[in-house]
Amino acid sequence: MPAVEDSALIRAPKAALFELAQDYALRLRWDPFLRALRFEGDAAEAAPGVRVWVRAWNGLTMSVEYTRVAPPDTVAMKMIAGPPIFRRFAGSWRFVDERDVPGATRVIFRYAFTTRPSLLARLVD
Repeated sequence: MPAVEDSALIRAPKAALFELAQDYALRLRWDPFLRALRFEGDAAEAAPGVRVWVRAWNGLTMSVEYTRVAPPDTVAMKMIAGPPIFRRFAGSWRFVDERDVPGATRVIFRYAFTTRPSLLARLVD
């Protein structure tokens, strides 16, 4: 699957950043990608197998399932249902202590996907 990756250096401890990323009420205030999100079923927090419904800033929606939750280091998910443009979609956020900047964390965002229809897939993938 093709992937895109980026990172940000943030002057805060990784445990605090991990908690902030998983606090959905606060996340809607700072995450420009999201417009709405909610746990599906009876879940109240992230854990492997838990599903979350997400609406992006552009109106697209998807249902994702957490595949890994390892505080304060990693959270990963995969798309269960989503917009027709994606055949598959998965993402992870990793929180790594920055050795060269005491008290700072590098947050690494990685998203992998395949697209459809096949013509688009040949161009993007």
